[in-house]
Amino acid sequence: MRGEYFHDTYGTIIPVQSNASEFKTTAFSANIDYRPSSNVALRVEGRYLSSAENVLPTSQGFSNNNFFLALSLAVKFSEKLNK
Repeated sequence: MRGEYFHDTYGTIIPVQSNASEFKTTAFSANIDYRPSSNVALRVEGRYLSSAENVLPTSQGFSNNNFFLALSLAVKFSEKLNK
C-alpha cells in the first residue's frame, strides 16, 4: 500500500490543463504481486486520486477524483552460454 501527495503550484512538473490554479492531488494505491515461477511476475494495482479542484483528466473533461485498475505481466528471458 502507498499514499502520495502531489503539489505543483506553478505547473512545472504537472501542467494544469483545466481552469484550476494549481495541481494538488492525494493518491492512494494498493497492489498484489504474484510470482508463479522465477521468471514470471504478475501485478494487480488499484489507484485512487482525489483533488479539491477538477484537475484530473477524464473522457468527459476534468474531474476531482479518479480510480483505475492496472494489470501488468513481466517475463525475464535469459540466455545460456555454452562453451
